Amino acid sequence: MLTVVENKKFPFENPTKGKEGTAMIIEPTSLFYVCQYMKNINKDILYLFQEGEIKYAIYELHTSYVFYSMIFHKKIKNTIILVEGIVNSNTFRGEPLHNWLGSDSNLMTYCLVDANTNVLKATRIIKIDKQVTEKMKELCKKQFFFKMKDLVSEVQHFLTNRDPGLLRRLQWKDLK
Repeated sequence: MLTVVENKKFPFENPTKGKEGTAMIIEPTSLFYVCQYMKNINKDILYLFQEGEIKYAIYELHTSYVFYSMIFHKKIKNTIILVEGIVNSNTFRGEPLHNWLGSDSNLMTYCLVDANTNVLKATRIIKIDKQVTEKMKELCKKQFFFKMKDLVSEVQHFLTNRDPGLLRRLQWKDLK
């Protein structure tokens, strides 16, 4: 199980390589982490991340991905942190995602990480509405359908053209 401690190194390497961005981690125990990597994190940003009003949306970006955005904002200075990411069921598939989507708690742990040092600056746990996770389930099923449709098309192409290179690229791992 992933253990995160504020003001300590984050246990995962920064996939953004020192740039600002978002990464998602689903633990086998069905814990869902969304990591926002930022530079120049100051006390206003920390306050905003921990105490600011939250709005979020999950919607279909295109047929292959579910896209989500989470907005933390503070009315006083009109400051906004926009956290955006893609829930890709080709990456987050199988039991961890299924368990998280089917869980009664549907908690997401948001981690604010310094992009330069990979030090965890703040965390915030957010309960996602059941209605939203139901929409995510629906969209992830649709993603899987399109993935399978693409694989069937590739197999049909191979059978028609006998493309040996294509056969090497098609592996059972693609179907998991």
